[in-house]
Amino acid sequence: MLCGSAALDSTTHMVADFDVSAPPSLILLDEPTNHLDIRSREHLAAVLADYEGSLVIISHDRFFLDGFVNRFGRLRWESKGIRRKL
Repeated sequence: MLCGSAALDSTTHMVADFDVSAPPSLILLDEPTNHLDIRSREHLAAVLADYEGSLVIISHDRFFLDGFVNRFGRLRWESKGIRRKL
């Protein structure tokens, strides 16, 4: 299934039911909780907590991240470019 051709509801459902039985070594997620209800957020957090690979997650939802993220970074845009703070 191509994510680009799926409707928003089916994309959200697909993410919530993501099968990690044969996981890739890296998962990139950009604001994964934006359109999820509380139950779906909890399910996604549980799945990601069990994931043994690396995760790069862009999120403003610190409460969601606190359950499984062990390292935070912050990027801040400045007039001279992006300033990285890890």
